[in-house]
Amino acid sequence: MIKGAIIKDDDWGNASISNGCMVLLMGTVEESSDKPASAEGEKEDPTRPKDTGEPAPVLKVPTGLNNLGNTCYLNATIQCLKIIPELRNSLDASTKSNNQSQRHLCSGLQNLYRCMDEAHKLGLTSVSPSSLLDLWFALFPRFCELTENGTYRQQDASEAWNEIVQTLQRTMDVGPQEKSLIDKYFRGTYDVQYKCTVEGADPVTQSMEQFYQLSCFITKDVNYLIDGLKLGMTDSVTKKSTVLGTDVEFTKTSSITRLPTYLTVHLMRFYYKEEKKCNAKIKRPVKFGLNFDAYELCSEGLKKKLLPMREKIAEEEEKENQRQMEVGRKKIPGQPEEKRKLDLPFTFEDDPGAHNSGYYSLKAILTHKGRYSDSGHYVAWVQQEDGGWFKCDDDVITQTIDQDVLKLDGSWVDGHCAYILLYGPRTWL
Repeated sequence: MIKGAIIKDDDWGNASISNGCMVLLMGTVEESSDKPASAEGEKEDPTRPKDTGEPAPVLKVPTGLNNLGNTCYLNATIQCLKIIPELRNSLDASTKSNNQSQRHLCSGLQNLYRCMDEAHKLGLTSVSPSSLLDLWFALFPRFCELTENGTYRQQDASEAWNEIVQTLQRTMDVGPQEKSLIDKYFRGTYDVQYKCTVEGADPVTQSMEQFYQLSCFITKDVNYLIDGLKLGMTDSVTKKSTVLGTDVEFTKTSSITRLPTYLTVHLMRFYYKEEKKCNAKIKRPVKFGLNFDAYELCSEGLKKKLLPMREKIAEEEEKENQRQMEVGRKKIPGQPEEKRKLDLPFTFEDDPGAHNSGYYSLKAILTHKGRYSDSGHYVAWVQQEDGGWFKCDDDVITQTIDQDVLKLDGSWVDGHCAYILLYGPRTWL
């Protein structure tokens, strides 16, 4: 305003301004839509996230499962197996089992996974596995045992895991000319040698054996996962000598000749305690990693077959290291570590489902809290496709981090410790 007059934005009329006069601007400041250019010579902080103008990605939170009375052992198993995309995508495949109860269990698992996927659309954070539980009890009545209070008795999650995998193996087909999906992605093979400890007796014999999980034995000398696995690859067995005609001791040595895409590791945490007539827990920490290399456990022939892909992965790792150095990224406390996808095939062309490098990433953990296998509490810890981790404690789902996952090695005396580890193909550098 000039002496009571209002001037327009594009026409000041007869008003004039002389040099040195002060102008007072009145009104509300509008935010400019144009971003100011950075000052000359000023460098942008490469660690600061850039505003792309796109909405932040929606966090994909798993759907919980209601506990129907000591059914956490089954809930945890279902959550761990759900992270396998090949399994989820093939559950609706044709079934080949003549056992109606087995087919119904697979259909029930498929329906439950579908309900879990659609739950968030309905505003639900958890669903009830009651229909699957009925099918489970019908097929395996021993799991339906009741306590004195009339509730279901706690069961061993490892037994439930094995029963589900074996049922899927019998029912799920991947094609008329192919093996079952479980055989394709979960089956490994050993080359087994038997050497008689009595000199001059039986010659060394070889055979091939299959496995669907590796056992990690826990002794006072086992501190790391690889130690317990190696312990299980050598054993002493007693059998009849064809030369001597008597029972003698043989040394059994195994080496892996086929690695599955999904490697299940059972930590042998429980032993039978005679005085209590139950399976008591071995309270010893066994450290495991987010990544696992099975190369040491393989036969010489398989090691040679794994080398080409291992060399390609090493090249990708070198490229990633160079990229990180060029960016000069400085990690900000609290900022999640940036990860890059490893975009390489993970199975052999001539043997689909057989892992081609020996490099694995941890995908899921089934843990147990308590002192005995038929009591306590079971929980699943699962990794999502974006690399983030979630703790699935029945119907309660919480986000967690890599560091907390690694603490499940048994270091906490009365805390959760890993019982089953599920490793899959390495997908991150």
